[in-house]
Amino acid sequence: VSEDPVVKALKDLFVQMQHGPAAPVDPAPLATALQLDHAVQQDGQEFMKLLLTLLEHRFASQPNLHGVIQNLFRGQSGYETLCMTCNTPSESSSRSDNFYELDVPVRGFKSLDASLTTLLSPEILEGDNQFFCDRCAAKRDATRRLQIRSLPPILCLSLQRFVYDFVKGDRVKASDKFAFPLELPASALVGGIEQQGLTEEQRNGGGSSEKEVYDLEAILIHKGGSALQGHYVAHIKLDAAPDGTGGTWWRFDDEAVTKMEEGPFGTTDHGAGAGGSTGIK
Repeated sequence: VSEDPVVKALKDLFVQMQHGPAAPVDPAPLATALQLDHAVQQDGQEFMKLLLTLLEHRFASQPNLHGVIQNLFRGQSGYETLCMTCNTPSESSSRSDNFYELDVPVRGFKSLDASLTTLLSPEILEGDNQFFCDRCAAKRDATRRLQIRSLPPILCLSLQRFVYDFVKGDRVKASDKFAFPLELPASALVGGIEQQGLTEEQRNGGGSSEKEVYDLEAILIHKGGSALQGHYVAHIKLDAAPDGTGGTWWRFDDEAVTKMEEGPFGTTDHGAGAGGSTGIK
């Protein structure tokens, strides 16, 4: 696997970043190995999905690397449909899908907390949208909701800033002000959800305690008002302790890397008026 063009280019890139003499490192060989067109803007979220999927496939045949991507980034979710008459879940409620990032709606919400609350809240299936319950052998009112059934050690949240505008007939960027915290309790994702028909491990978030907290470690920011073009910068916390405390925030903008003395607050990358003592807006 070390001779695979993508894996080799990624390994060389990491070695140069960690031990190379040059301050900026050119990722062009990795882009070439991935057969990416330099002239075409690549969506950051789509690129991450491409890279993780490719590495998972490449590592699958290597005993010492098999499962490394899944163990770090993969969680599980599923939809539960529950009959409101007999309280029986649908047969499909036991099915789970893997995810490597959670898609979080931005438009219409002011904060990550509000968006997650709505995302994980049940919807009522009634009227023409009633659910056919096998146990009742009839159409019944039901609830349907998304359940996060296991959480990965590294949780990636994808803010859905690129949405389809049906009036314009094209993708547009949602520039809504959206606050998110420096810490996210796992209970915000798996707490307070009745998880019938799941294993004990799934009820506990894949073995993760709901008391665990995710610490914000990196932010990828798309700058520009268009969904079709723009520029990415990254804010990354380095040298943090294992429990997430301490560390220094740095701003990465192509070859320019600067220390963020005020952490991720003292910047206009998030838009005017960003910042706060407990989170980023």
